[in-house]
Amino acid sequence: FQNEAALEERKAYFAQKIFSQKSPEHGFRQHAKRAYPAYAATDVDIWLEIEKDEEANLALSPEEAQLLQNIHAAEKEEESYPLFINGRAGSGKSTMLQYLMSDYLGKAIQQDSPSLLPLYMTCSENLLSYARKRISRLLTTRVDNLMRRSSQESQDSSSPLEESLARSFAVFRHFLLAALPEERLSSFSEEKLVDYASFRTLWNREVRHPKALKVGPELSWHTIRTYIKGRRPSLEEYFSPEQFEMLPQKSRSISMNTYREVWEHVWESWYKGRTSLEKEDSLWDDQDLAAEVLYGGYLASKDRYAAIFCDEAQDFTSLELEVVVQLSRFSHKRILP
Repeated sequence: FQNEAALEERKAYFAQKIFSQKSPEHGFRQHAKRAYPAYAATDVDIWLEIEKDEEANLALSPEEAQLLQNIHAAEKEEESYPLFINGRAGSGKSTMLQYLMSDYLGKAIQQDSPSLLPLYMTCSENLLSYARKRISRLLTTRVDNLMRRSSQESQDSSSPLEESLARSFAVFRHFLLAALPEERLSSFSEEKLVDYASFRTLWNREVRHPKALKVGPELSWHTIRTYIKGRRPSLEEYFSPEQFEMLPQKSRSISMNTYREVWEHVWESWYKGRTSLEKEDSLWDDQDLAAEVLYGGYLASKDRYAAIFCDEAQDFTSLELEVVVQLSRFSHKRILP
């Protein structure tokens, strides 16, 4: 500030903003730009590092802080998990996941227990990189003493934080590909992957049946991904119209008639043949990969995790959610009578 008067004017401005709220704490939370443990301010080096990092904007809104507090309180209850955080874009869903992930990862590091490590999964490399960086920043002031002690003991070894971060973050598709044996990877090469954009391109080039054209590529993709492949009961079977008809109404997002049209004129007559992994030139999509890993028994050799956090989980199918469940340490437990 240029002078004392300017400083006092600014202090008065924020005092009015903060103390005019229903509580000073609510006012501070509403207007804070950054947040960190109080003891971080006693270490000048740590405080300066946080302040100079543009990504370290860690302040929570009052609503986010209350939600996080409610989640922590619910952990003591018997039925606190699984937890699904829903909200519009920009509402802070990912922020909540990252704060919770930092809690679980911090506990695993402090207790030096690999069996307690959580897993954080996203659908893209960019989302994963951002989440990993932010969670690392959240953990820095909690584990700095542990990191310093480790570096003193062995200058050549990486810190416990870095080792744990390397094991606890994954892009979902990459994670599944890593579970496959080398001899199966050739069937899931990157150039043969079908996402919605490439599905639409194939559709425009190859689909000609009038009833299929009437349904359109978007609804056809949704039907195949969510139900026909996304609820398939085995590698050899797909979710038939008869099985779809047995679903409760609240579990259906399309009509029975649409399902039959897609099954007959899109799936059976076209896309099933294009993604038959028995053919050498076969294409594949994410549901083929999830089914291969789940029903092929390839998860048996993978690590199990004490907690699993999935960003953008609303896009997961039933098949993919079952993969996530199987990765939990607790899915392989049973309660004795």
